[in-house]
Amino acid sequence: MAKSTLNLKPVGEALEAAPHAVAEAGLAAVPRDRKGEAIALREKNLAFFEKQFPGLYKTMKSFVPKAELQWLDNGDVNIRNGNVFTYKSGALADSQGQVKVFIAKPSRVVFAKPESLFDEVEGASRPVEGQYQFLTQKYDDRNTDDHSEVFTRKVSQLIREKGVNLSNAITHEKQAYYLVSYGLGLGLHLGPLLDHYDPEVLILLESDPEMLYHSTFTLDWEQLFNRMNDNKKKLRLILEPDATAMLQKLNGTVQGECLLGLDGVLSFMHLNTPALGVVFSEFNSPKTANLASFIGFIVDEYNMMKNSFRNLRAGTKRVLNLVRKKANVPVIIVGSGPSLEENIEFLKKVQDRAIIISSGSSIAVLLKSGIQPDFHTVLERAKAVYDRHAEAAKDFDLSGIHVVLTTTIWPGIDAFFKDVIYFFRPALSPLGVFCKETAEILNGEGPQVTNTSFAFSRRLGFSEYYMLGIDLGAADPSHPRAEKAWISPGVKQRNLHIPVRGNFGRTVFTDRSLIQQRQTIENQLRSLSGGPVFNLSRGVRIAGAEPKLPQEIDLKPLAVDKKQLVQELVEQFPVYTRERFIGAWEGSGVRENVAEMIASMIGALEKAERWDNRLLKQIEDINSYMNKSLRKQYAPRLLRGSVLRMCMYVNAVFLRLVELDREKELFESVREAFIQTLRDIELEAYALADELESEDEYFGVKMA
Repeated sequence: MAKSTLNLKPVGEALEAAPHAVAEAGLAAVPRDRKGEAIALREKNLAFFEKQFPGLYKTMKSFVPKAELQWLDNGDVNIRNGNVFTYKSGALADSQGQVKVFIAKPSRVVFAKPESLFDEVEGASRPVEGQYQFLTQKYDDRNTDDHSEVFTRKVSQLIREKGVNLSNAITHEKQAYYLVSYGLGLGLHLGPLLDHYDPEVLILLESDPEMLYHSTFTLDWEQLFNRMNDNKKKLRLILEPDATAMLQKLNGTVQGECLLGLDGVLSFMHLNTPALGVVFSEFNSPKTANLASFIGFIVDEYNMMKNSFRNLRAGTKRVLNLVRKKANVPVIIVGSGPSLEENIEFLKKVQDRAIIISSGSSIAVLLKSGIQPDFHTVLERAKAVYDRHAEAAKDFDLSGIHVVLTTTIWPGIDAFFKDVIYFFRPALSPLGVFCKETAEILNGEGPQVTNTSFAFSRRLGFSEYYMLGIDLGAADPSHPRAEKAWISPGVKQRNLHIPVRGNFGRTVFTDRSLIQQRQTIENQLRSLSGGPVFNLSRGVRIAGAEPKLPQEIDLKPLAVDKKQLVQELVEQFPVYTRERFIGAWEGSGVRENVAEMIASMIGALEKAERWDNRLLKQIEDINSYMNKSLRKQYAPRLLRGSVLRMCMYVNAVFLRLVELDREKELFESVREAFIQTLRDIELEAYALADELESEDEYFGVKMA
């Protein structure tokens, strides 16, 4: 690649006629030609923005900064706001020093050393070996990533047999997929960093639009853009004053561009503002490496597909769609936090004045307290969830309750309830086979079932939303949930150890998974339209939900017949007919889709000469379901979770090789193991189709 064409020598100052003109004292030693050069560069940048980024152009053209550029006698440049300077010595001098220190000791997002990863799964259980008619039957109701576990063991064994040494640190210094600059400043650090590391994606984070404004006088944005674009690289600018929003966009960029490149992300701190400092601390913590834990795995998808096939094949169940009739009455969304039981008397008093939606295990508390919800939501697919409902159906009459279920739920739960509304989860494999339109998808339905209830209620359009028992934490860490709520077998007690602000001001305790759930709810509050939301719990403060004590709530008698309204809300959703089910399965090409994807991955591996960023991106694109037709998304949704985990493990190995001259030898062995694993997975995917078709009389298949 050619050397950077960025302007590393500061030029000129702001337009003289502007009200924000640079102070005359800062111009004394600036030759007139330098001044004109800066003005010309700004005009060039504005013309480029207008053509490529009209929104950015509009902002920058009318932006009035508080600070000013000031050139120093030595030719360097700084940003001055009163008596405060952005750079200690000057933008160029500070940038050169920062880059030198960073190259000597770069800050990275790193996974654990592969040998450590292997040790963590030593005790993992495996499917029980035995005689199965179909290969996929041994995975029934399992919840472990057996495929990537077996593969990583195989690669780890290869490493040991060959005596390959791995470093704790990344040894492939210049094979970083991402370079993240925390702070844009005047951009004088970017050229040297790009020259040294040559990343696939350059991400610029900036919390202050003023920095972007000043950079238009010192940085040639068009040349920077063309440098990346011409070399098939990408440039991403995230301009966001809020740290939380910036972090979400940064995570989204990494996940959307190439999740496989997460290991070894270079994090260059240029300007440490409060917002950038928070994002740096969060993104460079172990939590970022955990982004890989939210991509699913093959065993899970096999079960998701089986359950969806079995739930929809009858052709008699309703499926979510566009809402024509809005609820326009209050709704109380019930979770299983400890404050639920504290407020159960309140709920008894108002149960006829609002529609009540129970979430997962909270229905146990309601039923035992003599309260029957109008809607009940369930999200988890495990058979244990079915067992809990079967037990409840023995003691309580559930036949008057309408249930809202993911298609991936364990079959049979719907039989206990009055009517069912199925919905498709947005990231799972059944979507690629059975879904027809986006209205059938319930976005924001997870990670927990309270998210399901909230997303469904927003779809129905209630006048007011009351969140009860959605604590997401507790003042007493030893009491994390309502005592009468269900706890699935094998589920550990929550370890509430993180102190956070409570809904009514006092400190409460939460954990990482509940923090994620809170953030998802807050995202829903920002993105889903609807009436005002009130949080009645004594748990965690939820941004966007106004804290309210139950005694402050005055619900009026409903002006409509509640049962009739609920029935009308349900009946507006269409039935997923038998004809549609058969047509969806026959038109999905489940075998052809898998064959094409596996062939593409094997082809990419066979053509590759080494494990590098180019191969990473090829595999990422093959496994992506974005920008593919719905029916072409089936195989990526089914297989990508485990396949990407395998790739992350392999990538971690090659980034840490001590003897780089053994890279080719190891790659050939790993490639052979990977290809064989892909062929095994391909046969299982065909077996999944065989197994399901054998269960349905329409397909007329009798397996020998």
